[in-house]
Amino acid sequence: MDTVNTGPLGVALHFGADVVHGNVQDWHLEQIRPFLENPDSLGPLMAARYYGKVSRQRDLALWQHYRLEYGILEISPGILSAEWMTFPGHRHKGPGRTPLAAVMEVVHGEAGLYLQPPGSHRREANIVWLRTGHRVFLPPGQAHAIINRGRSSLIVSEVHSSLTEADFTEAAKHRGMAYYFGPTGARPNPHYRDMVSLRKMTIDQMATPDTSGEDLYQAVTHHVDRFRFLHPF
Repeated sequence: MDTVNTGPLGVALHFGADVVHGNVQDWHLEQIRPFLENPDSLGPLMAARYYGKVSRQRDLALWQHYRLEYGILEISPGILSAEWMTFPGHRHKGPGRTPLAAVMEVVHGEAGLYLQPPGSHRREANIVWLRTGHRVFLPPGQAHAIINRGRSSLIVSEVHSSLTEADFTEAAKHRGMAYYFGPTGARPNPHYRDMVSLRKMTIDQMATPDTSGEDLYQAVTHHVDRFRFLHPF
C-alpha cells in the first residue's frame, strides 16, 4: 500500500507498519485454467493474490462503520498461449444475490477492464485500457475481468460493500468471458451461444468517481459520503 516493487512472479506489494488487512487469497494457475482459452497453457504458478479489508489502523473504525471494504488485487504478468494473464470474470453480489457496484483504481501497471452484461445471449460488451492512476465505476450486474497486459505485476485496488461476494458462475460455465484478449487482439469465445459484439471504450467515456485529486483510499476516508451508495443496505 505504501511501496510497490515489481517482480517476475507477482510478489510485488509491501505494506507499511500501520497497515492491516484481512485474509489473503492466492489464485494459482491451476485455479484459473477453467477460464482460459487454452486450459493447457503454461505460465507463472502464481496467477494472482487478493488482500481483503486493507486499512490503516487509524481508519479501521470508519471502514467498519460505513460497511465498506478496500481490497487490493495483484495479477502476475505473462502470456498464457495467446492470452494475457487475466483475473477471471465475475460479478459482485450481496444478500439475496443483489447486484452491487464497486470502484476500481489502477495502482500500478497496464490494465484492461472487460465489462459484460448478464446472460450468454446478449448484445454488447466493453473493453477499456487503463494505466496507473485511472479509476472507474463498476456498474452493478456487470461481470468484469481484469487483464494484465504489461510486463510487470498489475496492482489494482477496489472499494465495495463489505457484504460483497464474487460470483464466477457464468464465466466458469462458458470457459471464460465472451472474449479472450492477448497481444494479437480479441478473440471470441466459441462456448457462448450467441455472438457478443465488442466495443472499445476510452477512460473519458467511462464513469469516473470524483476523488478530488486523491487516490482511491484517501478519497474514501476523506469523503466517505460520496461512496455510501456502494453499500445500499
